[in-house]
Amino acid sequence: MKIERFTDKAREAISEASEIAKQHNHGQIEVEHLLDALLSQDGGVLQQVIQKVGGSDVAAKRLIKSEIERMPRVYGASEPGISPRLRK
Repeated sequence: MKIERFTDKAREAISEASEIAKQHNHGQIEVEHLLDALLSQDGGVLQQVIQKVGGSDVAAKRLIKSEIERMPRVYGASEPGISPRLRK
């Protein structure tokens, strides 16, 4: 994944997703971490898309956070890497 080709907002989201994974002691950055980070961006594209289709970004964030809480924790791990699922 060539992160240098991403926009500033995308790089910020990946960095935030990494922090979320670390805070939860997850060994890899998963799709849910990235979605959580994207939903946390003020005026972000994902918030706008969800609202435009009549959804609730608050409900989406709650669902994503509950999925993050269910993920297995890894203690003593180094920096989380990007998971194969997210890499796709």
